[in-house]
Amino acid sequence: MRIFALRDQIDRLVIEACGVAEPQRLTSLARAEPDLDCQRVVTTVCAQSFSDRLADPATCRIVESQVAGADAIVFSRQDTADPRRAEQSRSVVTAINPRARVWPEIAVQMLVGPHRHAAMPTPRASHFERFGAVVIDLPPGIDRTAFEAFFAAAPPSLHRAKGFVTFGGDDRTQLFQLASGDLWIEPHGRSERGVAVLLGPGLDAEGLRLSFLAALMAPDTTPF
Repeated sequence: MRIFALRDQIDRLVIEACGVAEPQRLTSLARAEPDLDCQRVVTTVCAQSFSDRLADPATCRIVESQVAGADAIVFSRQDTADPRRAEQSRSVVTAINPRARVWPEIAVQMLVGPHRHAAMPTPRASHFERFGAVVIDLPPGIDRTAFEAFFAAAPPSLHRAKGFVTFGGDDRTQLFQLASGDLWIEPHGRSERGVAVLLGPGLDAEGLRLSFLAALMAPDTTPF
């Protein structure tokens, strides 16, 4: 790894894993490398959608593994989550992993400390085989209303989306992201080609591509 060549210039290495990563696999890699010492595993939990993810057969094992393998947990979206759902998420997380410390926000202190789950076994089968990604090139001048309507009606199996889009009447490139059912769109500083990357388990790549483009071309239709 090239990072080892910079060991004299680095005090701490923080690895941000993807949303479907498993802590046990990451820590097993750290244990196998003599120059690495896994200090702590931090998992972020969406206070609003955690219960839905845990109830979904396609993601329940993954999210439970992420919580069970954590030393520290941060609840995100607490300011916008329904209070009852947020409390339910906290109760379930505590039941899954009572040893993890809950932090109100990301802090440097939470990244340092002994990793208490080093003995946890590595899962035998990878869940990545069940997840797919669909990359769709987007033409300029997309109808924004249709674009937002597509994601508002998207099924739970569409877990994540991101990319760049240019809407009609505005030649600025917009960065968009879909996470936990919420869509964020904001101006991007540089001009980028239009592209959408959609992620989720068991996605029908061609079907999703066609329904997406069809919805953008016919704003008055229901995409799903």
